[in-house]
Amino acid sequence: MDQQEPRDLEIVVIDDSEVVREQLRRAFAEAEGLHLVGLAASGDEGIEMARSLRPDIIVLDEATSALDPTSQDTLMELLTKELDATTIVSVGHRPELEAFHTRKIVLERHRGGAKFITDLRLRQGRGQRLLERMLRRKAAA
Repeated sequence: MDQQEPRDLEIVVIDDSEVVREQLRRAFAEAEGLHLVGLAASGDEGIEMARSLRPDIIVLDEATSALDPTSQDTLMELLTKELDATTIVSVGHRPELEAFHTRKIVLERHRGGAKFITDLRLRQGRGQRLLERMLRRKAAA
């Protein structure tokens, strides 16, 4: 029986910093088992890229920070619904982002780089209830 060789994980990165995108391009070029299939400078560009490429992983590095909360929710809802088989990793500071994730990894800045603090499993359903509450408030407004 032929065993198929494992394929590289395909990744799309959404980051508004040209410098960071270039650094990530170089880093992924050297990474084994990971294939950067797309780099996007904005959420809109990233959504279109992710829709067409269907990557295994989408990394959003502060991609929602420039958006108002409603636009952030719309972006995250589109990504989670349309790309339900894709793992979404978002770097952000807004607590509302937790509604779209099942895990929260906390890092702190330290001399020499980031330090891992904790890996929290967000309760199943908690995020969904929070999201539904936020959507109801928006509909009522």
